[in-house]
Amino acid sequence: GKAIASRNATKHGLLAKQPPLLVTEDLTAFETLLQGLIDYYQPQNPTEHFLIQQVAMGMVKQHRLWSAEVAIANLEILKAQQEAQFPDLVVPPLVKVESDLLEQRISSQQVLADEREILGRLISLFDEDMRLLKTAPHFQTWLEGVQESIGGAYCLHDRTAPVYQAQDEFDLWLDRWTCEHKEQPCSEPLPSAEEVVTRITQVQQLARERIQAIEQLLAEYKAFEVRMNQAKVSSQGMQQQELFSRYQRSINRELYEALDRLEEIQQRKNEGCMGSFGQNPDLSTSPASPPRTPDSFPTSDSCVS
Repeated sequence: GKAIASRNATKHGLLAKQPPLLVTEDLTAFETLLQGLIDYYQPQNPTEHFLIQQVAMGMVKQHRLWSAEVAIANLEILKAQQEAQFPDLVVPPLVKVESDLLEQRISSQQVLADEREILGRLISLFDEDMRLLKTAPHFQTWLEGVQESIGGAYCLHDRTAPVYQAQDEFDLWLDRWTCEHKEQPCSEPLPSAEEVVTRITQVQQLARERIQAIEQLLAEYKAFEVRMNQAKVSSQGMQQQELFSRYQRSINRELYEALDRLEEIQQRKNEGCMGSFGQNPDLSTSPASPPRTPDSFPTSDSCVS
């Protein structure tokens, strides 16, 4: 009977077919836990199976509570890590009609997305400039168009990346010949088209590398968001600490009571391993005691009152 109970654990009890698990909980892990309890306690009747199911569900609920507590701590840790790695951009205060100062904060995710769009536009503008190089009526006019492309895709935020250093150097280099804001035209000879195209290609390559870096940062930011959302879901119900503590105490009480009951049944089984009519089987195999003679009977002097 014990062997049958061990091999057919999934056939016993209401939890065998439809265990009340959350969608995030592992059915295989629960079945392994239930099987382990059955292997250990060797239930032989519906009552013992029910107690084992009660213990299994108590353990699952206890793990849920532990997971909720961990999720709350993880949520705060992830928030701090995200704020440290991806700080918001603080825009200088704006003066409203009521003369109040309003500080604007832009998320790091939005800043990175805007930067990616600007760099993409810079690459496209340079592609168009190189396409127009063969049909431009005047080379200097084409140079001025290239400089306009630089100004038309300009990131105003953090410009420490190599692409922005190359962009600024390229812009200053073109200032020698565009001379749009100078009274006297530039006396230096115009650069060759190859020089300009080389600088354009360099800036484009650095822009593509920066876009790849931005994509990686956005993926990390997204990973933070996913983990934080998971932590928020796991921590649901922990907002009311008193109710949560009462629920935890109730689970522990039911779990320990079921464990105590199973241990009591297990102890009775071990103590009840007797022969027929309650005789100890070890004594039944021992040599028969010799018959008692009158001389063996105790005297009155040896009796204890």
